Amino acid sequence: MQREYTEYAESNRDELIDMIRSLYRESGADDMHDEKIAKTIGFLVKNPSQGKIVMIGEGSQTIGYSILINFWSNEFGGLILIIDELFVRKEFRNKGVGSAFITHLCKEIKHDYVGLELEVYPYNDKALQLYTRLGFKKTPNHFLR
Repeated sequence: MQREYTEYAESNRDELIDMIRSLYRESGADDMHDEKIAKTIGFLVKNPSQGKIVMIGEGSQTIGYSILINFWSNEFGGLILIIDELFVRKEFRNKGVGSAFITHLCKEIKHDYVGLELEVYPYNDKALQLYTRLGFKKTPNHFLR
């Protein structure tokens, strides 16, 4: 079945919120709440130059989403696209959805961005294997927050 990648629309709101809650529930994080979700959606809708939300569809179903954020890197001399969140519903995992999405992104951004960046939970071995297989490398930098 053909996958579609469409920008977030208000009609996706309930599905998106449900998937965001699932992502954070699965990760064990308990600090995600509706106010944060609403702020993120509102900010990206009002400021598309800062990033966007992409809905991943297959047929008539929404099977995942990604939040993408842009930033300029002096170190790399251009725009970096951060995959801030990438979520695929459980029943669609291990079917190439994540790989296909990242491959799609790489084709879409090749003329506008100098790099693609993401982070992964240390315990998420499957995701780490996927990202490594797709060419991502661990950086020598420590990220402090």
